[in-house]
Amino acid sequence: MNRKRRSKICCLSGILLLILLLAGVQRVSAMTTRTELYQNTPSDGGRSGGKEKQLLANSYAGEYQIDFSYGFEGNYQDGNHVPIRVTITNESAVEFEGYFVFQIKNAAESIYRGNSGEGILSKLFPGVKRSGDGRNSLFTYRFPIYIPANGTVTKTFSAGLLVENTSFCVLRLENSQRDTVYSREETISSEGFFQSKVEVCVVEEETNYGQQLNGVTLNDGIYEVEAASVRAEELVGLAESYSPDVLILLEQSKEELDETIQKEIDLWQAEGGLLITFSGNETFAESQRSAFKEAPVDFLKNILDEETTSRLLAKRNMNYQKYYTISDLLENTKIRNRPNTVLYGGLILVYLVLAGPGLYFFLKKTGKRQYLWGAICACSAVFVMLISLFGQSTRLKAPVLTYVREIWQYDTYQKDYINFCAQAPYNASYELYLDPSYDLVMYNRMDYMSNSTAQPETEDAEYEKTEISFGEQKNRAEISNQAAFALNEFGMQRMETLDEGKGLKGTFHFWDQKISGTVENKTGYDLESCVIAVPGYCALIGDIKNGETITLDGIEADSVREFGNWSAAEDLPEIEKNYLDGVIYNHMPNRSDNCLFFGKLAGNDDTFQLDSGYEAYGISYYYQEVSVDMKEAGVVYCPYAQEYSGWDGGNTVSFEMGPNSGGISEEETEVTYYLNGVFENNNIWCLYGMYAKGVMQPDSEGIYDPAFWPYAMTVLEDKIQAAETGGGGKRGTILSLAFEKARTEDGTKIRNFNGTIELYNFQTGTYDEISDWEIDFASDPALEAQYVNADNQIRVRYRLSEEEKGEEYHENYGYYEAPNLIVKAKEIPPEQYLENLLAEESNADTEN
Repeated sequence: MNRKRRSKICCLSGILLLILLLAGVQRVSAMTTRTELYQNTPSDGGRSGGKEKQLLANSYAGEYQIDFSYGFEGNYQDGNHVPIRVTITNESAVEFEGYFVFQIKNAAESIYRGNSGEGILSKLFPGVKRSGDGRNSLFTYRFPIYIPANGTVTKTFSAGLLVENTSFCVLRLENSQRDTVYSREETISSEGFFQSKVEVCVVEEETNYGQQLNGVTLNDGIYEVEAASVRAEELVGLAESYSPDVLILLEQSKEELDETIQKEIDLWQAEGGLLITFSGNETFAESQRSAFKEAPVDFLKNILDEETTSRLLAKRNMNYQKYYTISDLLENTKIRNRPNTVLYGGLILVYLVLAGPGLYFFLKKTGKRQYLWGAICACSAVFVMLISLFGQSTRLKAPVLTYVREIWQYDTYQKDYINFCAQAPYNASYELYLDPSYDLVMYNRMDYMSNSTAQPETEDAEYEKTEISFGEQKNRAEISNQAAFALNEFGMQRMETLDEGKGLKGTFHFWDQKISGTVENKTGYDLESCVIAVPGYCALIGDIKNGETITLDGIEADSVREFGNWSAAEDLPEIEKNYLDGVIYNHMPNRSDNCLFFGKLAGNDDTFQLDSGYEAYGISYYYQEVSVDMKEAGVVYCPYAQEYSGWDGGNTVSFEMGPNSGGISEEETEVTYYLNGVFENNNIWCLYGMYAKGVMQPDSEGIYDPAFWPYAMTVLEDKIQAAETGGGGKRGTILSLAFEKARTEDGTKIRNFNGTIELYNFQTGTYDEISDWEIDFASDPALEAQYVNADNQIRVRYRLSEEEKGEEYHENYGYYEAPNLIVKAKEIPPEQYLENLLAEESNADTEN
């Protein structure tokens, strides 16, 4: 074989080998078809092109004015869906038909530097756009709009603002040909960013009580109030903003507001917001309103005690955590099957052995070495086809979506949330067509942020671009200039009124760790693996088909600290367990009427993308916060009384989000439990709400007297505060105590406490051991007088056993999970308890 021919064959073999490598990498390029969502033809069909030219000729600065506001008085919380309000005035004599454009630029750097960026594609091929350590994003919202001559139009929508990344936006008007006729920039200030402050909004028209409350400190200076005055129409977007913490309706009741605003407030309250409204009969409402106006600072301080304030802030933090949890789930949801690296590695190894020395020695031995180069070429072609064949099942040719859908049912309506991530295996632009019945917002990547608030100077050409065009039949999202497989997150939500009799209906009774009741499914969905979760406990209900009613007859509830350890979650992927654990934790504020019932929607649901046709992978859940009855014949059952505890010498019950019991790390640990907390309906704010609803007649007496509440706030303030912090006298009689181990993955890092439990004897001043971790006061009332004080408090000492102290685990970790505290108690009816307080104060005045 001559040298020239041998060189040609070598070149051909090298080309085939390169094809083999390219096939293994599976680089895919694609072209997308661009279609215009909106037609350029005016909607009435009778307007001429000459009129458009006249409009363009007359479009100079000053013909249009745009008033812009966002958040609440310009304040917003990081990462929220911020309500945006834009009023556009057409000051010309020519009507305008075109688009309003809202644009945000973000210049961000990854907080996980070196971990977010350049995959194998960007390293091997210079033509592939890199993700790197920074993502400069250009977000565009485009709304069709019509403004009559000398007319005004208001647009209200939500946009995701990140305080670290966003310092300005662009407001623009475009004609139907997408030519700009008006444009200006607007600064978005981060000075009012709410952090650890308590956020209060006063809904008022002319007065400015918000300014008077701004800067007020609460609880001995621990918290500071950030307050603003707003109008009722500014509450659009309230439910998605997770802010403010407190909303005061000064002049109107909630029922007097627009129905849409009422629903916004309901959803905001469901997320943990505190609503203060002056309602009831006219006399009562006016007296309360006058009390606020005379001393707004004192009024607010009375409402926002330490427990209420800490609960508000804890709920806000949990909302942030929920956002991160969903983002993590979207980024880590499994897409198809991963390429089998062992298979491909084996094929390449066989190819190297066969195409090199293997063929050479075989052909040499058979005397056919002259066929070597041809055989190598044939071998390369065969292996290219094999790898291409094996790669069909994992090959990505088009964008892929991952999604999480949450349907939350409230009293008469439901909120449907869809969060989805879009990513493509190529750099070319791609389009999504989305259901217009949802409100749509865009997010920045959660792992990208920047502390710079300066206006980005990078040319727009270097920005990743995301544009949403809103239409009546479908919304269109166009994503371009992205790095391959760059994650782009979107949020969609809609609110629907439930028809009478529709939705999920359930009645539940929880007693001795068993749940009974009925569940009726009229949601329109088949639900799988339904679960009811009460604080610290969870029971698997099973599958419930649409239209089916099932009866629960004493289903055993399991007690654990994390959802992933419950039997209900055994077959779920780890990442889905973490997500549900976060949902339960966020919606468990230690109250029996905030239990959670949920089930997984059967089948795959990607209809939100309409006719886009992209592969979608995700999960869908239906949720409802439900009330669970935990009483029998006036006896209260509380299986999570460990929540009402003070650790480390604390003298008040501290609010905790989610089921918890504390940890025992010392040889001896003393804890005070405030068992008045188990009488949840005796919480003073629950009493106030009951009182307000009951005040219907001017001649009401007792706690329903319109004059009672101002009197209680001034005369009984100390007693009310004592009741709120675990004191305030007996709200009932404690009948029994039982300590129970929570189920844990008893192993290397967390183990249950297994030592000695002792109760403090208030009569002898000593600690007495309780056998079997249980004590029954009902059979021997004298025992209650020894171990329960006048404010229904008990003191417990946990002592590690000798075996525990000698374990290697104790030396290495030294942390044991404290047990649940199960309490049964006979309650004093709430009305009687409050009247007793009033009578005590009256008697004290008489004696003086």
